[in-house]
Amino acid sequence: MIRILMCISVVFALAGFTTQAGATAAPTYALNYTVAFLPEEGVAAIDISTERGTGRLIGLDLDMPADTYRKVAGDGDVVRSGDRVQWLPPRAGGSLRYRVLIDHRRGN
Repeated sequence: MIRILMCISVVFALAGFTTQAGATAAPTYALNYTVAFLPEEGVAAIDISTERGTGRLIGLDLDMPADTYRKVAGDGDVVRSGDRVQWLPPRAGGSLRYRVLIDHRRGN
């Protein structure tokens, strides 16, 4: 009887182990955010790029008021609706580029 219980315990333990080991990892993709300050223009140039991994970025919906965020362009579909910008990059990845108005300097 003890042997049967031990065998059943081992089977259940192995079943739990294979379930955890067989679990698939969450899809991943690369997202890079690059900033270049252009003080002579009073702006920062931003580039958000994505590369496909085991998954892909489907889209971003961003709050980007037009008086602060300018020259918004990118690969795939870029649509501005009021203060919102929706970016749907190509399946293989791409970049969203824009300028941000910087209207003051830091004291240090």
